[in-house]
Amino acid sequence: MLDTDTPEQISEVALSVFRKRPLRLGCAQAVLYAFKDDIDNGTLKLGGEFAGKSAEHCMVNADVYNHGADTEGMCGGLHSAIVCCPDIEDAMRQHFTETAGSVRCREIRKKRVWSCQECVRQATTLVATHLQKD
Repeated sequence: MLDTDTPEQISEVALSVFRKRPLRLGCAQAVLYAFKDDIDNGTLKLGGEFAGKSAEHCMVNADVYNHGADTEGMCGGLHSAIVCCPDIEDAMRQHFTETAGSVRCREIRKKRVWSCQECVRQATTLVATHLQKD
């Protein structure tokens, strides 16, 4: 993430690969993709099971979190955002709950407040905004 990139520009990077050829990444993978350079150069230190791993490793292995497939049923985009910035997990969960109606993928889709694309946009924007504050 370049210092000159806005959170909106960074979220557009994630959306450019979300379900689109040639990469066709899922929601969890697309959020990580937007920060791949930061992950690889060590600017962004991931938490959880992706700590210390390359961006490529993270994107390949994040597919298990797409479509709310984690044990909580959490939105995959939100899951990756939390991996990127575990220190603001509570604030991110609160944002999703207050604006999308839930942190759970199925519930968000059922409520039809946000599309999957909007979840990716919001998750990426939350991370980018937080990183720019640091």
